[in-house]
Amino acid sequence: MSLGTVLRRWLRAMSASSSESPEPDYLPELPAIEWVRAGAGGADRSVSPAEFSAVLLTVARDGEPGLRAAAADALGSAEARWWLAVDEALRERWWSAPRWSRSLAAELAEGEVEVLRLVVAGCHRDGRIREAAVVHLADHAHPAALAVLTLRTADWVAEVRQPARAAVNDWLSSSRGSLTQLTEMAFALRGRGQGAWLAERVEGVLRDLPLDGLEPLLAARDRRTRRAAYQAATTGGLLSVSRLITAAMKDDDLPIRSLCARSAVQAATDPAQLRGLLVSRTALVRAEAL
Repeated sequence: MSLGTVLRRWLRAMSASSSESPEPDYLPELPAIEWVRAGAGGADRSVSPAEFSAVLLTVARDGEPGLRAAAADALGSAEARWWLAVDEALRERWWSAPRWSRSLAAELAEGEVEVLRLVVAGCHRDGRIREAAVVHLADHAHPAALAVLTLRTADWVAEVRQPARAAVNDWLSSSRGSLTQLTEMAFALRGRGQGAWLAERVEGVLRDLPLDGLEPLLAARDRRTRRAAYQAATTGGLLSVSRLITAAMKDDDLPIRSLCARSAVQAATDPAQLRGLLVSRTALVRAEAL
């Protein structure tokens, strides 16, 4: 993708107005790299999304390359619920950095921008900066870039939402990596006003995947992702009876246990295969076996 002429002109005009605005940025000091790694994915429960977002702006603006790379990598493995909270918090925190907003606009208009700066730009309060960030993020394969692109597929501004969806469609078509992160984000966004598009798109992709493509999703940390993967796998008859029984007995999600028990009953050729289900602690699973 490339920036449109009108958008590039606006970015340049915004950056040129910095001399008219003497207000400084109000951001915290740079943190230790260990703090960033612990806070970026929500592992450190003492660090709120609001606190982390303020520090993230400082890291993206002033951090040395190793610190910026560590922040991007940690964000790339963060859970969807954390991303949604950080996205919201960043939009508020950008009010604290008016000067950097303008210098970042210049970077977006004129040249290459590193991935962490694109990530925070993709969560900016101004839709035109988000739009420019999406255009640049589409050229990156980093998981943090993909996370922000998925967020922006549900953006309330059509000029941001449409290029984000085009970029995610290209990513899905090219099969550039595991669908696990994208699927988790898609289901987390489903309840938003524009969030259904991505969830429906992902569900369509899952229905056509072979078992080896579904395997990472069947083991995903996110229950909604596992449910969608098991639904696709059972509909396609891709799982053995023993595999279905194992999931019915051991998965920690009740809908998955029930689905797999029902599918095991339908696929079993010998009632003896189902005896293990009779001792399940889940009533729905025992009922299916009976």
